[in-house]
Amino acid sequence: MFICDISILHRYGKQALDETLRPLALTWQEAVLLIALERIPQVDLQLLSQMLQTDKGNVSRLLKSMEHRGLLLRRTLAHDARRKEMVIAPKGESLLPQVQDIMRQWEQRCYQGLSEEQIQQYLSLSKTIIRNIYPGRY
Repeated sequence: MFICDISILHRYGKQALDETLRPLALTWQEAVLLIALERIPQVDLQLLSQMLQTDKGNVSRLLKSMEHRGLLLRRTLAHDARRKEMVIAPKGESLLPQVQDIMRQWEQRCYQGLSEEQIQQYLSLSKTIIRNIYPGRY
């Protein structure tokens, strides 16, 4: 069943990624947050919570933990002093190349045994499926 496929990919894919990130003392959630903050300036908690499949409170706690560990900095927005933005700290920046490399290796592990054409087909199909079940978000 399709739902079982999703569950297996979700659970064991995250476990495999956590194992590969362990030498950097990061979890898959922290790696996703670092990459998201790098790629999406001023990303909001709503989008981060969707990416991590958890509520905004958990994302806030994770961001605070990463800030405490020196991976992120919280800054007041220039145009609105009531709001803060999270930016990657130098320590987090120094980890980004390794995180991105680990992510590439993990994806290659997931795609092992597939041709480039099959990978592209999978990516196209998964986008369509995501749009079907999560309209307007992808």
